[in-house]
Amino acid sequence: MMELTSRRLASDIKSEHEVRYRPHQSLYLDGDPAHSVFRVTSGVVIVYRLLPDGRRQIYSFATQGDFLALDLGHTYRHYAEAITEVSVEVYERTSFEQALQRDADFRRAIFSYLTESLLAAQEQAALLGCKSALERTASFLCFLYEKSPARAPGAYIVIRMSRSDIADYLGLTFETVSRMLHRMKDLGVIDLPKPDRFKVLDWQALAKLAGKQSAQRWVEPRPARMPGLAGRSRTSAVEGASRLRHANDCRPVDSSIARSH
Repeated sequence: MMELTSRRLASDIKSEHEVRYRPHQSLYLDGDPAHSVFRVTSGVVIVYRLLPDGRRQIYSFATQGDFLALDLGHTYRHYAEAITEVSVEVYERTSFEQALQRDADFRRAIFSYLTESLLAAQEQAALLGCKSALERTASFLCFLYEKSPARAPGAYIVIRMSRSDIADYLGLTFETVSRMLHRMKDLGVIDLPKPDRFKVLDWQALAKLAGKQSAQRWVEPRPARMPGLAGRSRTSAVEGASRLRHANDCRPVDSSIARSH
């Protein structure tokens, strides 16, 4: 797919301006007139809707390079809120639509982006409908790794979302999210020195816990015995993770989900 860099966008669309947002500041509200398209250049934005009973349904976490409000409706259909310091490029919607009509390469790139977004939405539906609490949490760690710019071997990945944000995204309670993270830490799959960061110690085990068909894309070269596992081999950690995952398969949804948020 053609990379949708800022320079490439500038050649197709005139950016109105770049805007910075503080944590908890809204980019736009559900029902507001949809005059603009946004592209995140730094930080994390949470995209959600409010249910009639006041609960949040979180659709996605937008990070660097992600677009917001691409549905081209007359009004915004969800809320977008900064959860860190955020910078976004703002594009006037009319200019954006005109660029789609006149530039085949740009149109193809946007369609490719939308296709990837649709696949991500389908994966999210499977996450909520089919996976156990442990699988959901492991899948979220894989997502954070994939989105993080710091993916060097042994690097710690920063968790910029609160436990409540993660819980609403995964359809769990924050107590369940914390319990699943510490369970993976106890198993030796991750290191969790602080609540806001983690490091993967065993990629094969994490992929198995996430219910992924292939662990290959998540695997990084590791020695036979890894620091922090108290002498346990990779094989024993993977087998332990597999047993733990299968135990959770017996209950597709964690019992604490039924409790009120």
